[in-house]
Amino acid sequence: ITKGKFIIQGLMFICISVLIATVIQFLIVRNALAPLRDLREGLRKVGEGDLSIKLEERTDDIGIINAYFNNTIEKFKGIIDKVKQTAEQVSSSSQELSVSTKENSMAVQGIVSSIVELRAGVQLQETSVPKYLDIVYEMEDRMEEITNIAKQMTKESEGTKHHSEKGNG
Repeated sequence: ITKGKFIIQGLMFICISVLIATVIQFLIVRNALAPLRDLREGLRKVGEGDLSIKLEERTDDIGIINAYFNNTIEKFKGIIDKVKQTAEQVSSSSQELSVSTKENSMAVQGIVSSIVELRAGVQLQETSVPKYLDIVYEMEDRMEEITNIAKQMTKESEGTKHHSEKGNG
């Protein structure tokens, strides 16, 4: 083997070795970065509102970060459930308040109607009382006249009785 051939073979060996090392390094880096890509994808989905995502939990640093991520998502779900429950309670309370307000409004309208009727009755009595007083005074005058006439008739009756007794006696 000549020296030139030996150099070419050496260079080829070095190139092939570098190429193999590069491929191996690429595969190692790709494997090492896969959990980061999964985490990035999980964050993207959460950002879009998908809380159903669950990342793989492992013992390495990325796996621990994934566990914290999963825990945070579960807490978000709990908060969202509580907000939903509170919103339903507020809606229910609002409906009850609306019904109560309508009932109170109807009761107030009933009271106002009763007050209006009472006022009309009082006004009617105000106009009727003087009329009734006039009638009572007129009846009193008539009764007095009747009493006077009755007294007159009693006197005349006594006079007639007296004349009758004189005439018989």
